[in-house]
Amino acid sequence: MSVKSDGKRKWAAVRAHLGSSQDSDTQLEANLESADPELCIRMLQVPSVVNYSGLKRRLEGSEESWMVQFLELSGLDLLLEALDRLSGRGCSRITDALLQLTCVSCVRAIMNSSAGIHFIVENEGYIRKLSQALDTSNTMVKKQVFELLAALSMFSSDGYRLALDALDHYKGVKTQLYRFSVIMNELQATDNVPYMVTLLSVINAIIFGKDDLQQRDKMRKEFIGLQLLDILPKLRDEEDEDLIIQCEVFEEAMSEDEEELLRVYGGIDVSSHQEVFITLFNKVSSSPSSRQLLSILQALLLLGPERADIWQALEAITNRAILLDQD
Repeated sequence: MSVKSDGKRKWAAVRAHLGSSQDSDTQLEANLESADPELCIRMLQVPSVVNYSGLKRRLEGSEESWMVQFLELSGLDLLLEALDRLSGRGCSRITDALLQLTCVSCVRAIMNSSAGIHFIVENEGYIRKLSQALDTSNTMVKKQVFELLAALSMFSSDGYRLALDALDHYKGVKTQLYRFSVIMNELQATDNVPYMVTLLSVINAIIFGKDDLQQRDKMRKEFIGLQLLDILPKLRDEEDEDLIIQCEVFEEAMSEDEEELLRVYGGIDVSSHQEVFITLFNKVSSSPSSRQLLSILQALLLLGPERADIWQALEAITNRAILLDQD
């Protein structure tokens, strides 16, 4: 099987999970089957499970012109503002948990429409607001938000950029060190198997979103640096078919990329710090550049490993240096 066809198979496994997860809420709903956008906007002023459930059904069955008008009337803004308020309130009551879930289901219905997803991609800021809904104890809400971020990242290159930007934004809001900490923290803490499947699907979607081999490898290493490889055996122990499929997608793609990197770098294992350093040292040790290498290493010794922002800045500088060298 070719690498290209195998890659398509792995993409299919990721998409199959993200596309199959549907909201199963069967609460009573308001009858908004023939309601115009203005009426639905007014209904949003009275948050309730009944109103949100009715709106979700109306959104799912709406024509494009109806959806566009609803969005232009700030329907999505109202939903995201409500979701933010509900997330801040917590889930001490079952009614609050149901409100959160039905509210985020309305956002999902919008993003499942062509007009909705294009509107979101063209108006930056909405996905940042959506990511803030992750600050909740409601697992089902977080599950849907992660699925929406993954779907957005697979929609287009702009969608991918916005999904990563949303994770960066959430990192800043929660003063976390790494943008993928929220994903890995959830994966380590949960005992909900369907949620595990979603989180690993998100990881695979983020990694597969990079076509460039080296960029894909860097993205994967961000997750590995947050102990993903230590978690995978525990996930396999759940003996869940969907979870095992996502584990295999990650591991097989990693193995293929490592083989390709070995070929590109002439047999050097670029995942080994020691091997890369020895190769670099041997490359420059007998040249005038060895003095600059030593100076750089001496400076790096003074940096603490906890300063993720500085290490990321240094990585960005080296990437720019490579581009200059190629020019």
